[in-house]
Parts: sequence; structure tokens; C-alpha cells
Amino acid sequence: MAAYQKKAVFIGAGPSAVGQAAFASHTLGWKVMFYAHPDHRIRFNKLAAAGKPNFTTDPEEAVAFADIISIHIRFDGLEDIFRHLKQFDMTNKIMILNNGFFGARICKHIMGDKAPTCILETSTSPVAAWPNNDDTGLELADVKRNLIIGLLERMPDNATKARIADLYGRGLKWVDSDVVGAFSIDNPLIYTVAVIFGAAAIGKRLSNFHLYKDAYCRPAVELRELLEDEVISLAKTAFGIDLTRQYKRMNEFYDFEFQNFEDFARHSPVHNRRTLLPTTFAHRFCQEDVSALLFFRKLANVFGTKTETMDWVQMSKQSLASQQNLES
Repeated sequence: MAAYQKKAVFIGAGPSAVGQAAFASHTLGWKVMFYAHPDHRIRFNKLAAAGKPNFTTDPEEAVAFADIISIHIRFDGLEDIFRHLKQFDMTNKIMILNNGFFGARICKHIMGDKAPTCILETSTSPVAAWPNNDDTGLELADVKRNLIIGLLERMPDNATKARIADLYGRGLKWVDSDVVGAFSIDNPLIYTVAVIFGAAAIGKRLSNFHLYKDAYCRPAVELRELLEDEVISLAKTAFGIDLTRQYKRMNEFYDFEFQNFEDFARHSPVHNRRTLLPTTFAHRFCQEDVSALLFFRKLANVFGTKTETMDWVQMSKQSLASQQNLES
């Protein structure tokens, strides 16, 4: 059997995409190409001036380069990317959404019959990385272990799974739901609220909870609007906590003076930088906040998703049991 093609296209200009591409190229020996979408040109121009990386501004060239396309972009840019790609028949491509934004469903909604048959979704970048001081290079911290990856419709065959696992460099845990892939995150307090539901604004009064819908792509907005009543109802219950105390805890963990939840969410990507890296994993992700963890479990159930295998659900159960023991 012929060796499989070790090529991949990366869409995105941040540490997530550049980090995985650097790992694939320098460590694994893959050939990589970036598709430099117009929104990413400034970043790519800086990289190009430093003599790297291999990129194209032509979507047709990107699509022809490889059949694995790894997407690492913000949720508010997904619609534009998929509309660029819709002009091509992508049915034989493998598309991987790396940031847990329900991108698999948005892709299928926009691209329809031209969407890849194999669409996969993870909750986070497989590589922990951050730009160096001049923003033309990258410091790679590590490749993440045991990354959960879910699929929208059809599980790939074993050969394809092995190929994708090679690109990710560590063991992947395959699940049969893109929603499980999107929800299987290790910092649920920040990303599930602030990212998946579009920078949710939670004010000091719970009545201020709302979703910023207008700025985000229409398919995602429609999906969220269907759930809005349930989300708001759950959020009022789940976040029935002293948010002033929550801000205080986050500032203690990160040694930073965030003024509110939205401010913290906006700056949370810096958690990979050493200057803000807390000393323990639990502190880094505020996972002992039982109210928030239980909220995400309920929210996943709104999607009809089985959550029992998710690490943060197990943690929420353990934390709740510990809290009840303390209160008894």
C-alpha cells in the first residue's frame, strides 16, 4: 500500500495554526501551506518578511495542495472562510475545526453538498504556543495529550484516522459527536461561555446576561437563537454566585486585575504566556467552580449530547460531592 500524502493546509494566523504547522513541518516532516485569508494578511506579511512560511492568497491553490485542511480561526470568521471555500467541491477533503465553535455544523450549513464528507471538531489547539517578542517566530511549549476529536456525520476509516493522528502527534480520543468534540474542553468556565456562545456578557446583575449575536456568523446565530431561552434560564441558575468573588478568584489565579468577566474572557488567550501561567492546572482553569461546571453539563444536554464521558463532567460531580460533604 502506498504511503499516504503528508501534506496539510492551515487556515489561521495565530499561535494555534502556526504552532501546529510548525510542529507538523519541523518535527513530523509534513509539507504545509497556509491559506492567507484577507483578514490574516497583516500577520502573514510579517511572517513572510522573516522568510516564512509557505502561504498562498489563492483559495484554489490551497484546496489543490492537500486533502487535509486544518482550520484555526475565530468563530466570527467561520462564515467568511466557508463562503470562500464553497466554490470548490470539497467532498473528498478532510476538514478539522480546532477551536470548538460548532464549526462543523456551520460548515455543513453553508457549504451544503460541497462540504467535506469528513468534518471533524476538536475543542482546542493541539499545540501550546505563543509568539516571540517580534511576532515573527513562535515558541512551542508542548503538544497536548489525549485530545478529544469528534465528527459531524461519518467516522473516517482506520487509515484516515491514523493519518490524522500522525498530524496531531499524540493520541487522539475519537468520539462520535462533533458537539462532544466542541464541549470537551479543559477550561469550561472561560471558553464555553465566552467563545462558543459568542462573548457572553455577564454583568454584576444577572439580569444583564445576554448573548452578543449580531457580530457572529448567521448559522451560528440561528443555532444559538434556538437555544437562547434555555441558555439564559440555565445561566441565571448556574451563575447564581457572587460574581465579585469570581472576579477576585480569577485575578488571584492569573495575578491580573481584570475588572469583569468579559474583560477576562477577552484577554484569556494570554493564559499560555508564562507571565500569567498559574502554578497548578486546577487554578489555571478555575475547574472547582461547581456552579459553572454543572451549567455546561446542562447545556450539553440541551443539544441532546451525552456528557458522562467528559472529564469536566466527572470533575463537576466530584467537586459537587466534596462541596456537599463540606456543607454537611
